[in-house]
Amino acid sequence: MSATDKLILSNDQFKAIVELCPEPIAIYCDNIVEYLNPACMTMIGASHSSEVLGKNITDFLLPEDIEKIMLQNEELLRAGRPSDLIEKRWVRLDGQVIIVEVRSVPITYGARSGIQLFCRDITQKRRIEAALFESEQRLYSMLQHSPEAIVVHFKEKINYVNNAALKLFRASSHEQMIGKSIYDLIHIDSHNLAAQRIDLLKNSMQKLDSTIHTMVGLDGKIFSAEVSSNEIFNPMAEGHVQTVLRDVSERVQLEQALRESSLAYQNLIKNLPEPILVLDNDIIVYTNISCCKLLKAVNEDELIGKNVYQFIPPDQHEYATEIKNEILTTGKASAFIEGRILDVLGCENSIEISSTQIVYQSKPHMLCVLRDLTERKNAEERFVRSEKLSAIGQLAAGVAHEIRNPLTALKGFTRLLQKELGDKFHYLSIMQSELERINTIVNEFMSLSKPHLSHFSDGNISTILQGVVSILDTQAILRNVIITLKDSNVKSTLYCNENQLKQVFINIITNAMDAMPKGGQIYITIQLTDDAKLLIRIQDEGQGISEDIIRKIGEPFFTTKDTGTGLGLMICHRIVEAHGGKINLTSQVNVGTTVDILFPLFA
Repeated sequence: MSATDKLILSNDQFKAIVELCPEPIAIYCDNIVEYLNPACMTMIGASHSSEVLGKNITDFLLPEDIEKIMLQNEELLRAGRPSDLIEKRWVRLDGQVIIVEVRSVPITYGARSGIQLFCRDITQKRRIEAALFESEQRLYSMLQHSPEAIVVHFKEKINYVNNAALKLFRASSHEQMIGKSIYDLIHIDSHNLAAQRIDLLKNSMQKLDSTIHTMVGLDGKIFSAEVSSNEIFNPMAEGHVQTVLRDVSERVQLEQALRESSLAYQNLIKNLPEPILVLDNDIIVYTNISCCKLLKAVNEDELIGKNVYQFIPPDQHEYATEIKNEILTTGKASAFIEGRILDVLGCENSIEISSTQIVYQSKPHMLCVLRDLTERKNAEERFVRSEKLSAIGQLAAGVAHEIRNPLTALKGFTRLLQKELGDKFHYLSIMQSELERINTIVNEFMSLSKPHLSHFSDGNISTILQGVVSILDTQAILRNVIITLKDSNVKSTLYCNENQLKQVFINIITNAMDAMPKGGQIYITIQLTDDAKLLIRIQDEGQGISEDIIRKIGEPFFTTKDTGTGLGLMICHRIVEAHGGKINLTSQVNVGTTVDILFPLFA
């Protein structure tokens, strides 16, 4: 093959390669287009080379770019070496402007100097980049002008803050914060929590729920901030953490004030002297100390969760339901209504109760306010008993003196007749016994008619009780009764009339022995109560007294004994009340009776 043939073959092979090249290639000489491959025709919008060949390159340039490109071409031909990649704007045949990345190479084409272009259409790439840049600018602007403070940090070092963060931390410029450790802005009290959250964020790769940190501004001012953090999921920012902060100092202060106010309110309710119950569908969900005391509960846990009807006597269930339904229907509070309530031991107490609807823990509940009427009822009973005593005393003053003189004569003559007649008239012994009984009643009448005690002095209750036990010991042994005095070494000195108190103790202990015909134990204890009162408690193991009888004990002439007068316990009440004290009696059938005698220490 000749050299000419080889050259022709080589040119044909080169042309075939260029024709098939996916990259646009063009050649122009003296600014006239001499050649372009199919890829370049597609890029320029030509369907056939004839649409482009022979045209001046300026036809494909924007007018404002022509002079600049002409100068570049002259410099290229003068230098005689390929150019760097240069971005140029070309105009397609359809008028659309495209951005082309071009490398220009000076060549000899058909014995003429020309320029070969290796091109790549980067229009779409630049559009994407422009859109991305615009998006980044918008995002940056949003971040910068966000009302929320934003801090980005990497390995605990700050590398971005927005304007709100500058304001939050009292910084005058970004430079004041960039490069600082995040711990410089966190109060030492919150360091541990912050470190734990950062570790958790690294391990979980999830956004952390917001929390409250104590922060420190650049001016040293301490404030509270709500903080939420998340790791930035971007290969270019791997390990970077974005933290959003909001100043919540005012909110924290308000919440603290609200908590304190709520706590104060709870303490107020808890320590109110009036018992309170809060019910949710009849279930107790809250109670205060006074209510626990009224219901004899050790603490509120003994009441919470229980149905309130457990503490209402069965005969009052229907009435209680009617009142509840009326409150739910009308929405109005009920007036105070007198009723009864059962304590945890099953004992009844007299109360007044008023109920109303409230919102408790964001739900409708029933609030019940109770008043313990026990003391008032006792006071009323004491008043009635006192009135009876007064009336009986006045009656006794007249009657006793009228009876005593003829009674003395009758007793004397009966004894004389008994001596004279001996056992011939056994009725005389019966008459003598009954006259003694009448004399006993008259003596008790005389006790009631006496004025209040006046001879008071300091007396030791423990010593008085020891004397009483000694007096009754022989009688107790005969009855198979053991009397145990438990002296708890409390201060038991009382301003009192010792003889009259002995009479009280003898009467009550004798009653206790009478209640135990088969024998048993009597326990006497001396205690100091929480409200600084002296308590003498006398407990027996007798037959006990039913509740209906307990209510009558102490009334004039009421007695359960065949030979009793019904005045003994009444006189005991009178003596104890004269000392400023009171007697409480509780009993359980077949278990025993407890008598509590309470004295104020400074009566």
